[in-house]
Amino acid sequence: NLTNVEFLSLRLSDLACPDPFDVVYSIESLRYTDPAWLLSLAGRCLRPGGALVLIDAFLADGLAESSGECRTALRLVQSGYGTRMMPSVSHWRRASSSHGFRVSRSWDWTSEALPFWDAGAYAARKAMYVYSWLPESARASTVASVMAPHALRGGATMYGGVLMHREL
Repeated sequence: NLTNVEFLSLRLSDLACPDPFDVVYSIESLRYTDPAWLLSLAGRCLRPGGALVLIDAFLADGLAESSGECRTALRLVQSGYGTRMMPSVSHWRRASSSHGFRVSRSWDWTSEALPFWDAGAYAARKAMYVYSWLPESARASTVASVMAPHALRGGATMYGGVLMHREL
C-alpha cells in the first residue's frame, strides 16, 4: 500500500529520468555495460546523495596472481556469455570519483555464490553430453557455465557488490 514507491524494469538506454531516483540497482548486467556510460547515466538519474548498487561478478584485484588455468576459465566465461571485460571493484573505486560518486561499501559474496554456480556447472556438464545437439546459441553459454566456478575458486573473479553514493 505504498504510494511513494515505483519499480521500473527496462533497458537503461530507454530510461528518461524525468524525476531523480533515490536508488538505482544494476544486477547481473555490468558485464554488458560500459562502466563510464553507466556512471554517467546514474549521475544524471540519481538525486544528490542517491545510491547506485552494483551486484555482479568482478575481476579479482589479484587476477595477475591467479593461475593460467583460471585466467583461461575467465576468458571462456567472458567469451561464452558474450561479455565485456569485467571491471574490478578497484576500477569502480577509481572511476566513481571522476563521475561524482564515492564508494561507500563493497562486499564479497563469492563463497555464498559458489553453490549456485556449482549447480549451474553441474547442469551444464550434463548438457555437454548432448553438446552437438544443443542449438549453436546455447553451446558457448554452456561452456561458460562449466568454467565460471573455476574462475571464482581460482581467484580470477569474485562475486559481490559495490554501493556508491552520488556526491551532494
